[in-house]
Amino acid sequence: MEGEQAAERVEALGRKLEEQSAATAKANKNVAEVQDAKDNAEAAKVAAEAEVAKATDTITVLVERQVALAAKKAETETELSKARGNLRDLQTFIGLTLNDIDGTAKELSAAQAYKLLVGPALTESQTARDNLEIEREDRESEVKTATDKEAASLKELEATTLKFETRVVETAIATSTANEALATLQSTVLKLAEKETDLSTAISDGQPESVLELLRSEVEALKTQKGKAAETRKQAQENLAAAQTAEIEAKGLLEKSQATYDADSSALTAAKDELASVQNDIKKAVESIDYLKSELSTVEQTIKTKAAQIETLTVQLEGDQAKEKEVTGLIEELETSVSELKTRSEEHTSELQSRQYLVCRLLLE
Repeated sequence: MEGEQAAERVEALGRKLEEQSAATAKANKNVAEVQDAKDNAEAAKVAAEAEVAKATDTITVLVERQVALAAKKAETETELSKARGNLRDLQTFIGLTLNDIDGTAKELSAAQAYKLLVGPALTESQTARDNLEIEREDRESEVKTATDKEAASLKELEATTLKFETRVVETAIATSTANEALATLQSTVLKLAEKETDLSTAISDGQPESVLELLRSEVEALKTQKGKAAETRKQAQENLAAAQTAEIEAKGLLEKSQATYDADSSALTAAKDELASVQNDIKKAVESIDYLKSELSTVEQTIKTKAAQIETLTVQLEGDQAKEKEVTGLIEELETSVSELKTRSEEHTSELQSRQYLVCRLLLE
């Protein structure tokens, strides 16, 4: 408004100057009129100079405002550039945060998927261990049964062995008795032959009847002794045959008992091997369960950690997005301010370049 008023005053000043020129022309015709015109012109000049001084003050104010506007504009543009840099940094950081959230979400998803695999595997391992425990109890029962059976077989084997050894001794005794009976029979036969030879010789020699009778009685006695020895030998042979038969039967029983014991020992060894195998399987199952429990605990902790990280990153993202919105609003405000300052600066520039101010500057010059 002050600029427009100054312009009007300048235009008025111009008209007055024109009027002054007209008055001067008339003054040439009339000295009095010229003097009056001169006085009027001097007064008009003073007034015009006053108006020019006022217009100069207005121009100075406008220039100062133009400089202030330029400084304000530069300051605002600096703030705008800084705000844009902050916005870029925020957007970059938001992008990184989104990447972190995405990566953490994938890790969380992978951990959850792994948990879905570990859970059933753990249940399966626990079920397998329970089944193996039942099998172990069965195998232990089988080992106990096989142990008892082997002990019974061993006891029977020992009894059969003792019986066989007894039969062997009895056979040896019977053999010795049969041999003794045979020796006695053979000795009696030899003695009988000798006595019969003596009797024949005595008869041939014509020995007295008393001698012959004595020899005959000795021969008869030896014959009787021979018969008894033959009976004894026969009985000894029968006893030997019975002892040998009993020994063979005892040996068969011993071999049978030995085979039974060997079979029971093999069954016991097999049962122990199966029990050891089951126990080893149980150990492996327990190790697998412990490992899977550890894995499950680890993956649950991972899931908890990743979920907390996502929550933290989400809160951080929300805060950054709020800041982004705030900075975006500030940028819009600064852009508006820059636009307004640019418009005002252009208006002042246009005003300073208007004809009336140009005339004023020319007058000042």
